[in-house]
Parts: sequence; C-alpha cells; structure tokens
Amino acid sequence: MAEKRVGSLMNREKKIPSVDDQVEIDRNLRQNNVISKPLYQKDEYTASDRKTLKVDPPVYDLVKSINQIEGGKIYKKVEEIVQFYIENKMTDRDRRIVRNISKRD
Repeated sequence: MAEKRVGSLMNREKKIPSVDDQVEIDRNLRQNNVISKPLYQKDEYTASDRKTLKVDPPVYDLVKSINQIEGGKIYKKVEEIVQFYIENKMTDRDRRIVRNISKRD
C-alpha cells in the first residue's frame, strides 16, 4: 500500500502556472514620494531621551569638524547623514526594511 502512494506521487501531472492578468506598476519610488517620507516621527526629544552613539575617534572628529563648519547640533548632523545615506546608498527593499523596523521600535 505504501508503494502505491509513492508511485502516485511520482506519476502526477505537472502543472505549469500561467499569468492571466498583467499589471503595469511604476517602480520609480522617488517619483511616488515614498523615499521622501521621514524615517521617523520628528518630535522634539529631551537630552535624557537621546542615546549614546559610540564611534571611532577619527569618525567623531570628522563629524565634529563638519558640524563646526556648518553649525548646529552634532545629533542633527548625524540625523542628516543617516537620512542622506538611506536615500542615496540603500536599495528600495533595504529602505522599506529599515522603515518597518524603525516603526516597530
């Protein structure tokens, strides 16, 4: 009886899937303003809400130097750098993953 089951699995018809309807989807997310949405809610945080970000001393010196030239707060400069990286260096799939992860936190 077990032999019939194995044999019936091997002799079944192979079905080839077909696509009945095709839809044209615009994959350019920059035009759809998906990328331009902020990564997180822009709230005002207190100093005690902010987290420590540990980086190597040369990286910190570079961020500090850039910030001294342009002015402002270092945490705002890091925010701009992260936003630039997400918009220009990540794939669309990676952006969606980062946004979904940041929404859960």
